[in-house]
Amino acid sequence: MHLHRSVVLLSALLATSGQAPAQSSATISSVDSDNDGRPVSALIGPLRQTEAIAISYEDPRYRNAEDVQDVTEQVRQTGTDEDKNDSRTLVPKGPPMTFTYSPSPHNVTAAFASVQRMLEEYGGLGGPSFRAFRSNGRIFVVPRDVKDEKGNRVVEGSVLETRISLPAKQRSGEELLATLCEAVERASGFRIDIGTGAPTNALLRYHTNEAFEDETARAILVKLLDGLSTRQAYVWDLYFGPGENAYALNFAYVESSAATPAAHSPVPRTD
Repeated sequence: MHLHRSVVLLSALLATSGQAPAQSSATISSVDSDNDGRPVSALIGPLRQTEAIAISYEDPRYRNAEDVQDVTEQVRQTGTDEDKNDSRTLVPKGPPMTFTYSPSPHNVTAAFASVQRMLEEYGGLGGPSFRAFRSNGRIFVVPRDVKDEKGNRVVEGSVLETRISLPAKQRSGEELLATLCEAVERASGFRIDIGTGAPTNALLRYHTNEAFEDETARAILVKLLDGLSTRQAYVWDLYFGPGENAYALNFAYVESSAATPAAHSPVPRTD
């Protein structure tokens, strides 16, 4: 079973976090991770839509048994025939959390402060810890440390920090995305499947012959998404499947106030 199929199915089984956050007053919002195995991602989803800010999330590699749960039986009961095989389905397991904040739409500084406070609060619950940074109007939430097999805290970076080089070549956005994922797998050993929400039409329309030399996969991904149509409109959720030891790269669209022309104009097709 492909990793992105697991993500889609388990989202229906384990989470209701895709709903808009409940408004408790004109100035206070509360978001709840419910039973989502990725509480930080579940909290970020509605927050980025309320704030209209591009916030991307990246999973750590879950290694400790306390951070993983076996949902094989749930998948077999509710999944398709393709899902009902002999392999075990393992997914992350994180402590539930409710986060309350004061909305300030289109304000990157305020959104960044809210995200940082959220991560500080979550860090006290015992799960993997995360850090946030911002660049050019985007906010990124990435792993900081995670428990290893013996329960020791170890520094854990993101697979999108892998540095890669891609030679100049005429590519569509779809081809560039696939090439990026293949290059990361060659350099890191971890497969990245394209998951849900990919802006397929925009990727097919976009063309470039740009070369990339010793850049992080994340930096190249930002350039690609910012070049599709509107800057900061597309964000990603990078999910790690502990059972498959691979990632799914999912996408979402955010209505952002930073609607400016594409930073990297598409190169006309020559074929």
